Amino acid sequence: MSIEHVDFVKIRLVNEVFLPFIDQGYLSLEELRMVQLWVPDYFLLKKKYPAKDIVSLYKRYLGFKRVSIMLEGMEVDLLAQPSSVH
Repeated sequence: MSIEHVDFVKIRLVNEVFLPFIDQGYLSLEELRMVQLWVPDYFLLKKKYPAKDIVSLYKRYLGFKRVSIMLEGMEVDLLAQPSSVH
């Protein structure tokens, strides 16, 4: 895995922030606000590194895994929405 130090720092920070929310079955307002801050960085990481590198981080960083899976789900939901263009 060849993830740059600066990106590892972001991943560890995100992990620490989201780790307390792992066992929740819902998103709190606080968690949603934090997700909004993380969205741009997450999608930049996704473009920058192969999927196997991102997935391998899930084993070590469960908070990162939680928010990543949540963002992937949001992306899939948005892509599945019918366009409202007339």
